[in-house]
Amino acid sequence: MRFPILLFFSMLLLSAAWLSCTKESADALHIDTVITGNNPPPYNGVSEAQINGYINRMYIDLMGRAPTQQEIISNRLYLINNKLSDAAKDTVIQLLMNTKDYYRVLFSIASADFINAADSAALAQEVKLITLIYYYDSLAGNVDNFIYYQYELNRFYVLQNITDAFMIGEATLNEFYAAFLNNYFYDMTNMGSENFVKGAFSDLYRRSPTQSELINGTTMVDGNPAFLFQQDGNSKGDFIYIATVNNEFYEGLVIKAYSQLLLRDATSQELSEGAALLQLNKDYPAFQKQLIKTAEYAGF
Repeated sequence: MRFPILLFFSMLLLSAAWLSCTKESADALHIDTVITGNNPPPYNGVSEAQINGYINRMYIDLMGRAPTQQEIISNRLYLINNKLSDAAKDTVIQLLMNTKDYYRVLFSIASADFINAADSAALAQEVKLITLIYYYDSLAGNVDNFIYYQYELNRFYVLQNITDAFMIGEATLNEFYAAFLNNYFYDMTNMGSENFVKGAFSDLYRRSPTQSELINGTTMVDGNPAFLFQQDGNSKGDFIYIATVNNEFYEGLVIKAYSQLLLRDATSQELSEGAALLQLNKDYPAFQKQLIKTAEYAGF
C-alpha cells in the first residue's frame, strides 16, 4: 500500500509544478503580445493615412495643388473631431470652393476642353494684339474693320472676366460655359459653321450630332431660321444659347464630374438624376461637393 500512496503524492507534486509553469508561460505570452507604438485608427476603423489621402485628393481636384502639411493636420483634426460626418466634409469642401483657386481650376479645366488650354496670359496677349492692330488702322484711316475688332475684343473681355463673374454670382453656370464657345480661339479651332456645331456637341455633350442636328445647327449658325432641341433660332448667338441651356448640357456636366472626380462613367440613373438636379439649381459646385462627400471618393 505504500507504493500507491507515494505515487499519488508524486503525481500531485508534478501537477502543481505543471500548473505553475503554465501560469508563468501564459503571463509571459500575454506580456510579449503587447505591441508598443501601434496606434489604433482615429475613428471607426479609418486610418490617418486614409484621411490624409482624402484631403490630398480634395486639394488637387478643387485647388489644383497638394495641401501643405499644416492644412492636412488641421483638416484631419477637424474631420476626426466631427466623426467624419457629411456635415464636416461639407464644411471642408466649401472652404476650398470659396477660394479663387477653385474657380481658376474650373477655368483651366474648361479651357482645356474648349480652347486648347489657353490661359489668362494668352487671352491678354490676344487682346493686346487686336488693340494694336485697331490702333494702327485708326492712324491709317482704315475704319472698315473697326466693328470686327470691337466684336472680337468684347468677346475676349467676357472670357477674361467670366471666372470672377461666375464666382460672385454675376454670371450663371450656362453663361460660364457659353463664354468658352463664343470667342476667337474656339472659332479658330473649329473653323466653319459645320465644324463649329460638331465641336460644340463634342465638347458639351461628349457625342457627335445627328444628321438632323448637324443640318439645323449649321443652318442656325449661318444666320438662318432653324429648330434645335425644341427651340427656334436664327443666329450663332442663338445656337450657343440653346446649346448651353438644354437637358443634354446638364448631362454633359454630370459626365464631366463623374469622370474627373470618381474616374468612371455615370450610370444611366446617376446621369438622369444628376442632370435633373443641375437643371433645377444650376449649381455645379454643389453637385461636385455631393460626389466628393461619398465613400467612393473618400475611400472609406
